[in-house]
Amino acid sequence: MTSNVEVRINLDELDYNIINILICDAKRSYVDIAKELKVSSGTVFVRVKKMIDQNIIIGTRSILNYHLLGYKTTIFLNIKVNANSSAHDIITKLIANKHVVEATLVSGEYDILCKIVAPSTQFAGNYIENKIKPIIGIQSITTTVALDVTRSNSLLIEQIN
Repeated sequence: MTSNVEVRINLDELDYNIINILICDAKRSYVDIAKELKVSSGTVFVRVKKMIDQNIIIGTRSILNYHLLGYKTTIFLNIKVNANSSAHDIITKLIANKHVVEATLVSGEYDILCKIVAPSTQFAGNYIENKIKPIIGIQSITTTVALDVTRSNSLLIEQIN
């Protein structure tokens, strides 16, 4: 049996400063971060390793400009799941598809919000029809085509008291 007890990790101002620098640019070297924060690179290394070990920092990833790579169409799928199906299982199946870049369990009228990228609306329509709709457990899908994709700023964090 798993516990739903929320564990709060205690971080200090230096930890938050390191996190915020990495949010803005995950490629920054520990030496560069240390110079900016006026601490040793060893201190930065130890702090980052601690936050990785505590699952505060889960990983780093590249943020792609899909449009420049030829994926000119972004579509959001609002998905309703059959009452006797598991939304978590459907999310697992969704993210196994290469054009699905996000799938999130949500509350409200729909159960899952899914984001796909495709070279064109025609390709996306065929892809949804042939790869997404056949997933067992999906009751219905409503699509929304993004007219313009704007990259949002990353959320900088601060200590919560």
